[in-house]
Amino acid sequence: MSTLGVVTDDHRTDMEQLRAEIDRAKASDADTTDLEALVDRLERHLDDDDEHTEPGIRDRLEDAVQTYEVEHPEVTSIFARIVDTLSAAGL
Repeated sequence: MSTLGVVTDDHRTDMEQLRAEIDRAKASDADTTDLEALVDRLERHLDDDDEHTEPGIRDRLEDAVQTYEVEHPEVTSIFARIVDTLSAAGL
C-alpha cells in the first residue's frame, strides 16, 4: 500500500465533491476540461504507489486555485483543502 493511501481514503469525499462541482459548472464553462484533467491527474497521483507519484502535483493544484478562484470558488476551495492535506503529509 502506498503512503498516499491514507490521503486517498481520508479525502475520497473531497474528490467526489470536486467532481460534482465541476459537473455543475459544465453547462456554462469551457474551463471544465482543464479542471477534469487536473482531477484525473490528482486521482492517479493519490492512487499510485510511491514509485509512480507525479512530481509537482501540489504546484499544479496551487496554480489552479489561483487561476480559477474567482469563477469557481467552490472548486478552488476543495483544491485548497487537498493542497493542505498533501502539504501536511509531506508531499
